[in-house]
Amino acid sequence: MILFGRERERHFPDAWIQAGRFADADRSHILDRAEIRSIPARGVEEAVAFVQKHAWQGAVIGRVFHALGLIEQWGSSVQRMTAACHAAGLPAPVFEEIATRFRVTTATTQVGPRVVEDTDQSILDALCGARGLATSEIAAAIGLSPRATRTRLARLVGHGLVREIGTGPQDPRRRYFLAEREPA
Repeated sequence: MILFGRERERHFPDAWIQAGRFADADRSHILDRAEIRSIPARGVEEAVAFVQKHAWQGAVIGRVFHALGLIEQWGSSVQRMTAACHAAGLPAPVFEEIATRFRVTTATTQVGPRVVEDTDQSILDALCGARGLATSEIAAAIGLSPRATRTRLARLVGHGLVREIGTGPQDPRRRYFLAEREPA
């Protein structure tokens, strides 16, 4: 009934997802919120989209979602979410059962440095002290193809660690800089 029933809200009025993004730790000011009342399979996708919109990885928890093939294995999303928080320098998420609801709270204030994998650190090292490098120069320095390097550079730009200067995404003269360094 909860998964596919036409009258599920009449029989189970509490079977819905509420998501919120708060401005501070005491939850006194909400920046964004969503009430998701879709069937669970669609609702999970909408919840994950809400979470991704706010730059953290969401969790899909439950035996039913595993049976539907929405998660790889029982509990694997919890480990992925915890690892994503750690990599971003955020505290571990807090899991709470409140009456008939389950809450996952993820902080947005960093408590430690962002963890960068070795290849991405090599890119940051190559850019350190440089007056801007082209994709091909970075690729040669780290031993990857320009295409693989562009993918990593896009992620580093998205994380705010690297800045790109160019006239557009296809600009062959586009240069990359460490985010805190101003171009000369």
